[in-house]
Amino acid sequence: MIILVFNLSITVTSKCFATTGSVTGTVQYYRVHDSTMNPAWAPPLFWFTLNDVTSAGTCVLFNGNVLFVASSKEELALIISSMTSGHAVSVDYDDSVDLVNGYCRASAMTAGNPPP
Repeated sequence: MIILVFNLSITVTSKCFATTGSVTGTVQYYRVHDSTMNPAWAPPLFWFTLNDVTSAGTCVLFNGNVLFVASSKEELALIISSMTSGHAVSVDYDDSVDLVNGYCRASAMTAGNPPP
């Protein structure tokens, strides 16, 4: 019983510090991996960063900017087209859900000039 209460208190506490939000920036980097060399990052999984987005809840940084993970061909197409056009991308995130290797998963992306 004591263990159950302790486990519940940890779960409730960690959810109290969860952050949801949206950040906007132009694409700085994106990376796809060869699944034979790095099976944990096999496509369609990929990651990307946005210029000057240095904070998003507890999301992990890469070279000073937040690293987001996404996993569909449609999301990859949006990131590539936004990067080549120079248009900004708005990324929704929830740092308590669906973490990949400690990195935050993008829950939605919106492209535009500027995105809403």
